[in-house]
Amino acid sequence: AAVAVFMGLGGGYQDNGLHRLLLDAASGADDTLLARVLGEVDSLSRLGNAAVDRLSPEVLLLCAEAAVKLGRCEEGDSYLQAYLSAKPAANQFLARGYYCAAQVAASRAAG
Repeated sequence: AAVAVFMGLGGGYQDNGLHRLLLDAASGADDTLLARVLGEVDSLSRLGNAAVDRLSPEVLLLCAEAAVKLGRCEEGDSYLQAYLSAKPAANQFLARGYYCAAQVAASRAAG
């Protein structure tokens, strides 16, 4: 299922389609679509690290933000750690990454 969805997003495992889909779902406040996209990315991760390694750091961060928005903070933290391990550039995405990390920490503190 994951392969079929990603093949339809521009051929192969290109993340530009995934990036657009995550942005569209987040801007439209479509939690169902966000959950579906995260499920597809999770399916990719079960295929192995090579599939996930092909995703850009920005897409990993968008996945982290989506997971946190859905209240799936531990999953969001996993994506966030993958994003940070990619040594991202110091740009708006890094600032968003730190904000996402603060949301995860706040969730943990709240219990």
